[in-house]
Amino acid sequence: MATTAMSLTLAILAGLVLIYGYLLQLVNNIVPRSYMDEIFHVPQAQLYCKGQYLIWDPMITTPPGLYLLSNILFSALNYLNNIGLKISCSTSFLRATNSLLGLGVYLVLFGLLHHLRPQQSATKNTVTALIISFFPVGFFYNFLYYTDTGSTFFVLLSYLLSLKKRNYIAALCSFVSIWFRQTNVIWNCFILGNAVFTELLEISENRKKGSAIGLRLSQLKHVGQLVQLIDQTVREILNNWKRVFLVALPYCINVILFVGFLKWNGGIVLGDKSNHIAGLHFPQIFYFISFTSAFLAPYLVTSNNIGIIHSYVSSISFKALSQLAVLLGCMNILIYKFTFEHPFLLSDNRHYSFYVWKKIYKLHSLVKYLLSPIYVIAGRLLCEIVRGLPVYWCLLYMITILLVLVPSPLLEFRYFILPFLMIRIHSSSEYESNLRLSWEFFVYLSINLFTLYMFLYRPFTWDNVDELQRFMW
Repeated sequence: MATTAMSLTLAILAGLVLIYGYLLQLVNNIVPRSYMDEIFHVPQAQLYCKGQYLIWDPMITTPPGLYLLSNILFSALNYLNNIGLKISCSTSFLRATNSLLGLGVYLVLFGLLHHLRPQQSATKNTVTALIISFFPVGFFYNFLYYTDTGSTFFVLLSYLLSLKKRNYIAALCSFVSIWFRQTNVIWNCFILGNAVFTELLEISENRKKGSAIGLRLSQLKHVGQLVQLIDQTVREILNNWKRVFLVALPYCINVILFVGFLKWNGGIVLGDKSNHIAGLHFPQIFYFISFTSAFLAPYLVTSNNIGIIHSYVSSISFKALSQLAVLLGCMNILIYKFTFEHPFLLSDNRHYSFYVWKKIYKLHSLVKYLLSPIYVIAGRLLCEIVRGLPVYWCLLYMITILLVLVPSPLLEFRYFILPFLMIRIHSSSEYESNLRLSWEFFVYLSINLFTLYMFLYRPFTWDNVDELQRFMW
């Protein structure tokens, strides 16, 4: 069975190489020059290819991890010049960096599913990893020179290595990921927390005693259990501080180095700080819930989940209605106080987020409030597909996405890539019938084909710009 799965994985990888190669060539032929953010990224990477590391474009807001990686690949391939194969640091070559990383994302997804779902057949894990690798937002950026694919690859690789208890190598990958995007330091802390809890849980299991640390979300009935979880966690850390210290140390080094970077840089954003001012943009969480629910619809729309919602509605009490009213009230206060329309969102009609905002949220001033019950239902359904996860994981995940998404002033779907992939690979496999997996693949494939078609073949112009503009995520 393992041999069959390995053969299938290699066959899929070979197929992906052909697909990626074709799409990369197609994009390069139709969009040969630097486009959008590539206008900054490509020239900067080409300076690195020339060894000019001290020149920096002030419009670039992320660290130079992507350029360094491309430079390493460029230097490694330079020897091919001696046998007549000319390699240049062109836009096409630089975009190929992300295509290679995109292949890596598929392999890491397979490794994560194989580790998280050992009871599931390796063949099904292989196919599921393939489908998830086609997640439309992430897939699109595999063919342009943006930081998203590299950021995704190194964070997921770090997480996989930490699950395998190879914490020092995992922390090194987290360190590399921060060089692609600063906010990955938060994912470094998520992986740190998960590694510590995993170690504590292993200690408790070795003593063959019941542990509140292993409490599952489905078992959580009252606040007292959370208090017990926190109390036992603190006790276990104090009693086993040496083991916890050794697990946490490499990740803590990353945090210390990042604090040093903040002091040196005077803030988290490199370059153009004026358009990237952090704030409290709480509705980002509601947008993310809607986004994730839409892409996980094949697993949320089940007879079991519909039955849960129906049962909840039909048996709702006055107390429950009061609690729901308070929840909706709090959500609407957050929406009223912290909804932020970034200038880029309102002015850039190339991104899908522009049309979501214009066609839905700008339809009427009350729409953003009327959507709050949908956020509640979607959030409840999302909880259902992760109900088998430990409570500590869910808390770590919630804190992480709060810290990653809320400070961002701009509604940008690519910021949702890692949060979505994390919840997708941890979603309950009990709903993953072949039919639902096929449905998910069809949805992803359709969206990818539509997006690539619109991007490549339906360009448009702006009055004040000669270059063709293109629709994209």
